[in-house]
Amino acid sequence: MTLTYKDRSLANMNQLADHTKAAALKWVNFLEKNNMDILIYETIRTEAQQREDIQKGVSQTMKSYHLVGQALDFVPIQNGKADWNGYDHPDVQKAVAEAKNLGFEWGGDWSHFVDKGHLQYVYKGYGTDTFGQQVTTPTQPQNTGIDIKQGSRGKDVERVQRAVGATPDGIFGPTTEAKVKAYQKHHGLTPDGIVGPKTWTVMF
Repeated sequence: MTLTYKDRSLANMNQLADHTKAAALKWVNFLEKNNMDILIYETIRTEAQQREDIQKGVSQTMKSYHLVGQALDFVPIQNGKADWNGYDHPDVQKAVAEAKNLGFEWGGDWSHFVDKGHLQYVYKGYGTDTFGQQVTTPTQPQNTGIDIKQGSRGKDVERVQRAVGATPDGIFGPTTEAKVKAYQKHHGLTPDGIVGPKTWTVMF
């Protein structure tokens, strides 16, 4: 299924920083394959827009990830119309779970200021993503032939941790293993906690 407002969503996504945009494109591909319909209605903001949103009470900080191209706002689409009350629908929650698997933080998880339509891509921190650079993704681990599992260390582990929503410290410990197992189960893979060729291909 093609998103009802795909052209508008893509136009907004094209304003995102490089790695954030790449992750958002993967998310949209997932949505279309699973017949889920959303509209990405806002991405990058100017400081003036952010100040106005703070005055309106719809944002609380001048350090918004929207200002640095690392955030997007979306709304579920139902029968061709925006469903602002649809964020708790099972399909939308499945879409949110996939976004988190791709490395996004969801505003619906926040306790201080719940924002269910908000996704932000921390990457390496606030303002760390780039603009105008080509994002390349290896098709296989750099340490080809070696499964990434508990005890592994290095850049490949960091990539896996970002993909499953674990702290990217480059050390594959019990928490990362649990996150990998949850990711594998969600994607219909054998939940063994080991990132072999099949799991890697699905992740990247």
